[in-house]
Amino acid sequence: MDERIEVASGPGAGAVPAGDPGWDLFERELAAALPLLRDECLLLSTREGNRYVQFAGTSGGGLFAESVSNAYLAPGDRLGEPQEAALVALGWSPPTHAPDATSPVPAPAGSPNFFREFAAPFSAAAAARLAVRTLVDVHGVPGPEALWYDAFDHAGNAVLLPGLRVPPRPSSPTRARQPARPPPAARERLKGQVARAARRITGLAGLAFRDDGDLVLPLGERTATVRVDVSPCFVRAYVQLAQGVEGDDDLPRGAHEVNVRLTLARVVLCDGAVYLAIDFPAAPFHADHLAQALSALARLADGVARDLGLAGCASTTPTVN
Repeated sequence: MDERIEVASGPGAGAVPAGDPGWDLFERELAAALPLLRDECLLLSTREGNRYVQFAGTSGGGLFAESVSNAYLAPGDRLGEPQEAALVALGWSPPTHAPDATSPVPAPAGSPNFFREFAAPFSAAAAARLAVRTLVDVHGVPGPEALWYDAFDHAGNAVLLPGLRVPPRPSSPTRARQPARPPPAARERLKGQVARAARRITGLAGLAFRDDGDLVLPLGERTATVRVDVSPCFVRAYVQLAQGVEGDDDLPRGAHEVNVRLTLARVVLCDGAVYLAIDFPAAPFHADHLAQALSALARLADGVARDLGLAGCASTTPTVN
């Protein structure tokens, strides 16, 4: 572990309280999201001004990170010497050149921003901690609610990171390039990729999407359902924990408490039924993301049901085609 991310100097140093629930939750969500970046980029920027931290997945499975330099800041918002020194103390390398190339620039070419490379296999927790310390200690961001995010692939297509509960930038240029009505072929192509991955994961050669758009498959003693969408492009996997629980006033509060604790998974209440769901980006689709989502659902379902007091509630199991 690189101890440089644990020490900062300058204005605002050490401003992240150990028990700050907002930043603690954001840091865990970010740590869960960063390993999903392959050739994609994630930009975390302030809603006011142009302070940001960004990450890009590298071809070798590592991560290239940047924090904004004065080259991209207005005169009245530029970093002072104490802030630049704090960035170096946190582990960032100083800019190597003027902004004459597209950023992020893969190491070792450097960057016009402060930058840092995390070689594979990297610690997502350390990278997330560096981002939070930088946003708070150096850039003075009061809380995650003051941030937007943009995520996009090398072609500029928007990427969905549903586990990162920071709003996407409303007028993001990358999102504007998404077609309002994606062609049906895009959905069918994604369904084909998901079905093939599900067959490899389960060993069931006959798995296929039903006419209603669902793919159902066995998951331990439960049954998982998988759906896809292409606007934006993501896959949803979920299991039903219980049904017929209308009128339970304590359930929404319990679901909220569980959701605060969970990272990528979340409890969903719908029409008297309780579900545990995981959404993950599929631009591009990676079969191991589906495997990880199904594994997490299988691991978490019984414990979440117990936490919500649903152990004795009935749960339907759809028929697997």
